[in-house]
Amino acid sequence: SAPERTRNALDLLPAALHAATRLAASQPANDVLGPATVVPTSVEARPESRNVIPDEVVLVLDWRVLPGATLEGLVEDVRRALEEALPAGTSADAWEVRAASEHQVTYTGLAEDKNLFTPGFLMEPDDPLVLAAARAVGRREGAGDAAVRPWTFATDGGWSCGVHGIATIGFAPGEERFAHTNRERLDLAEARWAFERYPVLIDALHAYLAGAA
Repeated sequence: SAPERTRNALDLLPAALHAATRLAASQPANDVLGPATVVPTSVEARPESRNVIPDEVVLVLDWRVLPGATLEGLVEDVRRALEEALPAGTSADAWEVRAASEHQVTYTGLAEDKNLFTPGFLMEPDDPLVLAAARAVGRREGAGDAAVRPWTFATDGGWSCGVHGIATIGFAPGEERFAHTNRERLDLAEARWAFERYPVLIDALHAYLAGAA
């Protein structure tokens, strides 16, 4: 009822969104994977009351990064973009940039706060393991090796391959354009074909790895 007595955290939101837009337009690109992407996906005003002026606003950015990107570098990129976009005279104490994290507890009771950064990774299209997988999978219609290309959505392969160096490939039925959307669907005939290929794929990769050891 007396908004003149305080500062509304939402006042800084337009500048923050502008910073995110400029940041998205300046992302690096990879010849195979294409450009990294960063986009605002959520705005949270706190306290969560319609008749209280918020003293905190959280803008969430979803970032699909390329191999080599570091959490520290990404945080610094956002901080620099905000410094350029926020109104002159904005106090440094009025905002902060931090990586998303969550408290995780294992079935054994081990608990730890983990950041949600997922590294990027890339298996080269001509990697022998990738070629062996493509030969084993084949095509659903016609002869020849499976097509090799990157997915446009993120996976946990950034941990297995990007961090731990474990060769990681993706193979699954379904239409990629529907992945991670409310229109996701699965053709049963395609699913049956893919499920039949999994044992063949596993045997082929096992044979390749045994020969490469």
